[in-house]
Amino acid sequence: MRKWSENASPSVSPHRSASSADTGQQASYTDSVSGYHYYKIRVRDSETPSHASAFTDSMQGYGGLLNTYSEDFESGGNTLLVSGTWDTTTSIAHSGAASYTDSPSGDYPNNSNYSFITPRMVIHPGDSLSFWHIAITQTGDFGWVDIRANRGAIWNVLRGYTSAMHPECQDGTADPGDWFAEHIPLAAYAGDTVSFRFRMQSNASGTADGWYIDDITTSPVTGVGDGPAELPGRFALYQNSPNPFNPVTVIRFDIPVRSAVRLSVFNVLGQEIRTLFAGEAEAGSRTVSWDGRTSGGIDVPSGPYFYGIAIEGADGSRYSDHKRMMFIK
Repeated sequence: MRKWSENASPSVSPHRSASSADTGQQASYTDSVSGYHYYKIRVRDSETPSHASAFTDSMQGYGGLLNTYSEDFESGGNTLLVSGTWDTTTSIAHSGAASYTDSPSGDYPNNSNYSFITPRMVIHPGDSLSFWHIAITQTGDFGWVDIRANRGAIWNVLRGYTSAMHPECQDGTADPGDWFAEHIPLAAYAGDTVSFRFRMQSNASGTADGWYIDDITTSPVTGVGDGPAELPGRFALYQNSPNPFNPVTVIRFDIPVRSAVRLSVFNVLGQEIRTLFAGEAEAGSRTVSWDGRTSGGIDVPSGPYFYGIAIEGADGSRYSDHKRMMFIK
């Protein structure tokens, strides 16, 4: 199975001629070979014998740019940048014969943080990230979907997943009826060039079967796989999971129409200590995470906390709710 690994080394040496007139000017190199590559730069003069600088540190880049993305893993994860043990498996699949999992040979290990990164692609108005998945996790372990825009260095969390979100996944075994469709609207990234990272993160308290991914696409929000996407029929705020928690918990909410949303965390005195989401959100189901820190980055003490949501729909509808959660150390 061929896949791009994070410890890959350069195998080609393109060069660019320059003269003293180019001093202080920017230069560019276009990589025509699709896929993730690592690049190093060095300078060599035209003297005889020639003299060369040392190579720079490695820089990661992707050759090529996609306008749409679709991956069913039937040919392996050849276009992915992989860390850890992510690989194809034929033990279960949503479609075809193969899916992708963080632990193809058994349970994932303790204290892992394994991921795979998709190729770079352009996001168009109306696009969503859609995929099918099964999350078999222990309490405190998460599957994360992150996004990085316009070659930035910062990954932003889009969603988090655990077994607690679906009773079908709580028996510890991935079964054919356990597949769930996810649709993540990408309106905020329209016009950007992005990559997605699927990341399995575990703590030291136990292991489980892991996270299975299949049929990833970026396209207008019409659904994953068979049939149209089913949008929520009502506003809803769900109990956080896990609860009690340490170090991270995930909060899910549903909105049936495009809405202005504010989701915040409060202490027992009713003081707002962290804003988890504030802004416009497309209709759908969303998740956000809280890491037990205030907006100033200060760790909170053990104890009860509350999270509350206030929503104003584009159609004039309004909704608010709050729930209690317990942070433990």
